[in-house]
Amino acid sequence: MQRFQFGLYIFLAFAQGFWFLVELSDMLGELPDFLVNSPISEMEDFAELMLFFASFLALIYLYSHQRKEKLQMQRLQQHLQQTQQSLDKVNLRLKQAGLAYHEAIKAQFLDWQLTKSEQEVALLLLKGLSFKEIAAVRQTQEKTVRQQATSLYSKANLKGRHEFSAYFFEDFLLSSPREP
Repeated sequence: MQRFQFGLYIFLAFAQGFWFLVELSDMLGELPDFLVNSPISEMEDFAELMLFFASFLALIYLYSHQRKEKLQMQRLQQHLQQTQQSLDKVNLRLKQAGLAYHEAIKAQFLDWQLTKSEQEVALLLLKGLSFKEIAAVRQTQEKTVRQQATSLYSKANLKGRHEFSAYFFEDFLLSSPREP
């Protein structure tokens, strides 16, 4: 839509500019007669003079409006670029934080001495998958997943799935303003 408007402005500016030049050349051609006769006494010359000034003012208006639009577009592009840079920085920090968090989880799994299978189950539990979904992803029996989950809860000295998840996520919950 903006390209259409910009194109329309350009077309109108050229049309007004062309008309302006035609009127100017016509007035310059009639300048000797115009100086001899009173411009107001001859209605045709007066009308041409008004059209000349109207086209000149329209040309100025179109140019200034197009200039304002161009400046606004440049400001918006700069703002968009700054916003994109800011978003890129935030995304990088989030990615770094995510990698650090993943490393902390892996370190905790090693501290609990979880087997490779238990670690896989633990990560899928943290992602919120059910035992049935974990069994399907790992291509194993649901009973096996339940046994591995029970084993990892025991090694972590936790009572179950909710306590296990809370162990890793409770630090992300914001404390109330009254708590230190």
